[in-house]
Amino acid sequence: MIILTQKIPIWFVLVFIYLFSTPILSQNDFLNSTCETAANYTRNSTFEKNLNTTLSILPNTNSGFGFFNYSTGQGIDTVNSIAICQGDVNPDVCQRCLNDSIVKARKDCPNQKEATVYYKQCLLKYSNQTILGKDQPKPYHFELEDDRFSSDKDSFNTAIRPLLKNLTATAAAGDSRLKFATGETSGINSETIYGLVQCTPDLISKQCSDCLIDIIDQFSISDSRRSRVGGATLLPTCYFRNKFKQETDFDEIETMDIGAAESLRYTFSLIKAATNDFSETNKLGQGGFGAVYKDVTISFNKVV
Repeated sequence: MIILTQKIPIWFVLVFIYLFSTPILSQNDFLNSTCETAANYTRNSTFEKNLNTTLSILPNTNSGFGFFNYSTGQGIDTVNSIAICQGDVNPDVCQRCLNDSIVKARKDCPNQKEATVYYKQCLLKYSNQTILGKDQPKPYHFELEDDRFSSDKDSFNTAIRPLLKNLTATAAAGDSRLKFATGETSGINSETIYGLVQCTPDLISKQCSDCLIDIIDQFSISDSRRSRVGGATLLPTCYFRNKFKQETDFDEIETMDIGAAESLRYTFSLIKAATNDFSETNKLGQGGFGAVYKDVTISFNKVV
């Protein structure tokens, strides 16, 4: 009898178990992954051990609002990580998306010290550099989700710009729990356009605002993207989306109508109301970035 003694990395075992025990998001939900090739690590190094520890603990650090962060190690072996889910996704979808992101990062960036993974419902980044509270100017990811263009570029831009400006201000005004806003406006031919913006909540207000202004401008620079309705620009710390109303509303997540066009949904004030001003009676526990609360008044965590 032949006995194989080759060691298998623990992360590979965890990935194998996960693949056969957890429902996987649709392949179409994956957007992009990038690896920083300038900084690599070797197998069985201290950095790899710290990376394994970080990514195994990260999914357990949910702030209660879909934000995760965890760090392990010191000096050159430090591993920092953050992840964020779109502000209106179901918690189970959020957790599943993060798990998928971790699997994808380890597969696509097997020995890189820095990786970023974008899904429609979430994003993940880990690095040997500081992430929390820092601007992350790269990597941009542009997603063109609809082949249609507005027939009148000037009218389209006149309609969408005020909406995105208002959403940016609302998201930036959120606190360290949530920086997220959605809304809608009327375009030409009575078309209703949705907008969504979000920042990681560790950013201060100005960082969030500057990040969103930058990615909205980046989306508008190219003629291939200008006036296209149905697209997104993403960075590790902020992103925005826009889409026609008649399309499936973002990622098939139930939303709540609060009023007329250009109204905002799921702002910090709404979350505050849902938790009774973050009352201790609604507190479920403590996550890695703050308290975890139950939602007592609204139903934005249901999947259609």
